[in-house]
Amino acid sequence: MLRSLCIMGAGSLCLMVRNDRLPDCPFVASIKERLASPRPWFKVLVYVAAKLVRIATALLKYGETFSFEKAGISKAVLKQWELEQAKAA
Repeated sequence: MLRSLCIMGAGSLCLMVRNDRLPDCPFVASIKERLASPRPWFKVLVYVAAKLVRIATALLKYGETFSFEKAGISKAVLKQWELEQAKAA
């Protein structure tokens, strides 16, 4: 049941990305890249659903709030990205 809900949410998110209804960020860029590839639609949905579950787990584990800008960035690169954002501000 939970897996089905995650995949339905991923489908909704992919449709929003396809129709350019989300702000540009690394996460949206990775979804666009996957949608442009010759992979089947369902495999893209499973990829996005798994990514959403990992994001939700990290949010619950560390007690942070969701940020589109940080969503697609791996933890290894996150510190460097935060430093660049601080310099730009």
